[in-house]
Amino acid sequence: MVIEELVFEVSQADRDAWIAADQACWTPFLARQAGFVSKQLWARRDEPDRMRAIIIWRDEASWKSIPQDHLDACDAQMGPMRRPLVCHTHDVMGPTALPAAD
Repeated sequence: MVIEELVFEVSQADRDAWIAADQACWTPFLARQAGFVSKQLWARRDEPDRMRAIIIWRDEASWKSIPQDHLDACDAQMGPMRRPLVCHTHDVMGPTALPAAD
């Protein structure tokens, strides 16, 4: 598996509107893509004006196979909540399942 980490500058004042726009645009779009596993939005307590989208893909080939024009169209749907981003890629190196509860 591969993790796509997207870091956005989002002021605390815009956070709720940005999350709503992201969930209306990106979450359903990504859910329809082959190889998509899950997505979470993270806010670090020590970086109150940044949001992170953590997207888990089955493999990098699935992630990278999405046509750029489809990505651009979805991004345009963010309207005034569209923000520049920084992308980091992480490889999952260990077990992905939690141990069974006793």
